[in-house]
Formats: sequence, C-alpha cells, structure tokens
Amino acid sequence: MLRRSLALIASPGREWAAIAVEPLSAAAILLRHALPLAVIPAVAWEIGLAVFGLAAFDGELQPARLDRSPLIGAATTFLGSLVCVASLAVALYAIVPVYEVRRNWARAWAVAAYGATPVWLAGALLVQPVLILAVLVATLHACFLWFLGVQALLQVPARAAAECVAIALLISTVLTMLAGGLLGAAGML
Repeated sequence: MLRRSLALIASPGREWAAIAVEPLSAAAILLRHALPLAVIPAVAWEIGLAVFGLAAFDGELQPARLDRSPLIGAATTFLGSLVCVASLAVALYAIVPVYEVRRNWARAWAVAAYGATPVWLAGALLVQPVLILAVLVATLHACFLWFLGVQALLQVPARAAAECVAIALLISTVLTMLAGGLLGAAGML
C-alpha cells in the first residue's frame, strides 16, 4: 500500500500503467488501500481538534466541543471519505458509456480510490487543523490522478478525460451532499 501510494504521487503515469495490467477487485482495493488510508485523516483530525481546538472566524482558538465524541467524529470522517470515493466510483461507472467506453465497476472503483491517495496522505497534516489548506492542494493532485486514471483504466480518450472527471466529480458532489443531507435529517450526523 505504501509503495503504491508513493508511486502514484511520484510517478503516476507509470503506476497507472502498472495498475492497468493487474487483475482488479473493488473489494481488494477497498480492503488493502482505501480503508487503511481513510483512517489517516480521521485520526489526524480528531487529534488536531483535541490538541488545538477549532479556530474561530476571528482567528482565536477555541477548545473542541466537550459534548461530542472523538470516536464518533473519527468514524464520521472515516466513513465520509469512503462515501466520497464510492460516489465518485458510481459516477464514473455511470458516465463512461458517454465516452464510448464499456462499464467496469472494479476499474471505476480503482480510479476513484487510487486517485484519492494524495488527499488521504495529506490528511495526516490535519493534526494541525489550519493545515486543511494543504489537503485542498492535495485535492488538485488527486484531480490529476483521476485524469490519468480514467485514461489508463477506463480507456476514456485523452481529449475527453478532463471533461469526464469534471462531470463525475460534479455528480459525486451531488450524491455525497444528498447522502449527508439524508443522514443529517435522520439525526445520524
């Protein structure tokens, strides 16, 4: 997992080519890559909140709320990041026929999960909550990885890859917001 994660960041083109020839299983990618990496931001965020608290809009630090459970917070962050990746995989799976590509769930999941690697790794910086900006920068690298991944794994033509990723991210954002809204309305968040 660590070798693959570093290779995706350092030499993404080569790593996507290696992934493309491997037999892919969504369950294996979830268990061996996504689940372990999704723990990083969840734990780091809760540590950061416990140590530094939340910064108020005026820049002063405030202690974390005592009425919230760090375990619930970590679980919510963990599951939220997995829902985001799963919704992106669903979106990619749904839209690739527009680009005259055959659907493949394992490959859509691989693009979504492996592409999210920089965000999960940058999540370690959340031990200092103000460094959330670094996670936003890592998201730009993730967009680049998804751009390369849809070409290498899903065979989306290079001329359409950016459009495919943008549409999939838009759909994913809507799906994630709907899921969050439903969970919030049900009192689960």
